[in-house]
Amino acid sequence: MESPSSVPDGHRAYHVTDTDQSGHIVIVSTLLMSWMVLCFFIRIYIRSDINGPFGLDDLVAGIGSKLGIVHVGVLLKAVSQGVGKSKEHLRPTDVNTAEQTLYISDILFILAYSCAKAAVGLLLYRLGRDTLYKRGCAAIALFIGLWGIAATLAMSIKCDISKPWILSDRCLHIELRWQLITTFDVLSELMMFGMLVYLIWGLQMAMSRKVVIVGAFACRLPVVGFSIFRLTTIHGVVDLRNPTISMVPYVIWTEILLHYSIMAATIPCLKPFFIAFNTGWGQGSHKRSSRYPPYNSGSNSKTGPNFPNKFGKIIGTSQADFRNDASGTRTLSHTLNRGEAPSIESHESQQMIIRETRGWTVEHESFEMSNYENTHPA
Repeated sequence: MESPSSVPDGHRAYHVTDTDQSGHIVIVSTLLMSWMVLCFFIRIYIRSDINGPFGLDDLVAGIGSKLGIVHVGVLLKAVSQGVGKSKEHLRPTDVNTAEQTLYISDILFILAYSCAKAAVGLLLYRLGRDTLYKRGCAAIALFIGLWGIAATLAMSIKCDISKPWILSDRCLHIELRWQLITTFDVLSELMMFGMLVYLIWGLQMAMSRKVVIVGAFACRLPVVGFSIFRLTTIHGVVDLRNPTISMVPYVIWTEILLHYSIMAATIPCLKPFFIAFNTGWGQGSHKRSSRYPPYNSGSNSKTGPNFPNKFGKIIGTSQADFRNDASGTRTLSHTLNRGEAPSIESHESQQMIIRETRGWTVEHESFEMSNYENTHPA
């Protein structure tokens, strides 16, 4: 039998060895950044075409995404300068330059991570109307803002003010600083999840729907675990013997924490995106759907329109039919199931369509009723 073929020799961008693990950092950071950018583009599409309008939470999430991209760019610069490689293969000047670049990358991480957390808090604020609930969300958003400022200052001002990126024997309490930062980070995540449970608990809806909503926001809870795992690797940063390679686990967990946090800020917005791409494949019948449903209208009498609620959705019922009432007037009663809306072409009726642009416009579609009037005199 032939021996299994080995991997052919050739050019590789990164060779992962015991003394060079920079390839791990590059792969993890660029891959997660790509997913994060994709999630943000989906968020833009949802807000612009499916379930708008844009809000402050979207703006903050966008700022966090941009800071995350810049953070990865700076981190890759630090990798090219020696982060991820053993100190024995680097010159002292290279180590100093790499630590300086990584210092900038850490500050960008805190800023981007704070924006991701604030975006979730602002989204929760956007969902509720209860005064106590909105005050709680505002307090959490303020807490996150203060936490971000404090964490940035704690990491910016270290030992030597003139060269804060250099860790020396005189630099104490670095691990303690990260322990405090992580503690309040986890606390803020649990506070946001608690506010969501408070909001859902008081709503009159099916338990299955409550579970779906809570589950969408619960996708953010892994952030707590990632933050704790990252804290367990902080000792690699303060390892003065060979910091450029001992900090690799810390850098990787930092990337996982940051990019998942930004992506998790978009997960609660994804349901309209999947509904828009639901073609009904595999079901017994296929129903065309329209983005904005019609509301009730009639020739001599008409019911009130279905106005959007606070989330921009149209409230309706479930069937469409013509009926004659006692006074001889003819009314079209049209209502919808969630997720379906008949089109104008499929109903020969006089109806009005609500279309969402930047405001609300009403268009009236009319057709010839002479045949109907001849066969059904008033």
